[in-house]
Amino acid sequence: MEAAVSFLSDDDLDSLAVYYAELPKKQEYLRKISQTQHLKSIRNLSGVTTPESVYFEPRSKRIFVSNVVGQGGEKDGNGWIGVLSLKDQYSKLKVFKTNLNAPKGMRSKNDTLWVTDIDTVYALSLTDGSTQNKVEIPNAMFLNDIAISDNGRIFVSDTLGSAIYEVSDQTYKVFDRGAHLESPNGLLWKDGKLYVAAFGLTTNWSVKVKGRIYSIDSVTKKIHYITKTPLGTLDGIEIFGNQILVSDWREGKVYSVSFQGESKVLVSNLLGAADIGIVPEKKWLIVPRMAEDLVSFFRLTED
Repeated sequence: MEAAVSFLSDDDLDSLAVYYAELPKKQEYLRKISQTQHLKSIRNLSGVTTPESVYFEPRSKRIFVSNVVGQGGEKDGNGWIGVLSLKDQYSKLKVFKTNLNAPKGMRSKNDTLWVTDIDTVYALSLTDGSTQNKVEIPNAMFLNDIAISDNGRIFVSDTLGSAIYEVSDQTYKVFDRGAHLESPNGLLWKDGKLYVAAFGLTTNWSVKVKGRIYSIDSVTKKIHYITKTPLGTLDGIEIFGNQILVSDWREGKVYSVSFQGESKVLVSNLLGAADIGIVPEKKWLIVPRMAEDLVSFFRLTED
């Protein structure tokens, strides 16, 4: 029997730099154990660098991938967004937008792709990637994901600020802020509700209590907890059929969670499983693996 490999605990893991320093040891360990995988693997997409978010844009039938290229809070101009046509699913990723810093969550509204980037939200033309507008949020600490309501309200999570902003074409305001949000990460608007995947309250990525999945009433701001107990350092969130799909960034897992809060692991051992995307018509789950410079495609089931 081989000796167990020890990793840093949540209490000790107080920065992303420490996490990345541990990766060589963790990668070696993962090669020696079996992968929990209840979904069929379709392909791995390479040619990405620190991929953070995947978004399927339903009107144009294209898959967008945001590439941080380095640390998520650095303003270095190295970030970029790639695009893949659904009809050319096995082709290489093409460049859609360059000269960003650390682009993350993406959603479309009409002919515009909205993208978060540290403390700025960009509005990009879906036609050619040109910048149509940008909204700077000076007090934001780490803008992360984005969700757009049926009537066009734009919500943006600030994970390290434990806040959610509401952004318009020119301005922004605080939608909600506080420890009760548990450092919101992934956002999703579905059936009149804003769903949140929380990382677990943090200001420096050190987490003592893991995050939950909940929904927020966009009028009253009342929270309904779907997972009653902490689930993980949650990142991306999508809904497919009667299941909520959510990734755990630190543990490298993707869960299927019922609306009653029951969870099961679909895939594991994906280092830095970040902001997932789905292609409903293909039944695809797409997982950016930030720490491995890969994006993995899996086949979903309705169960």
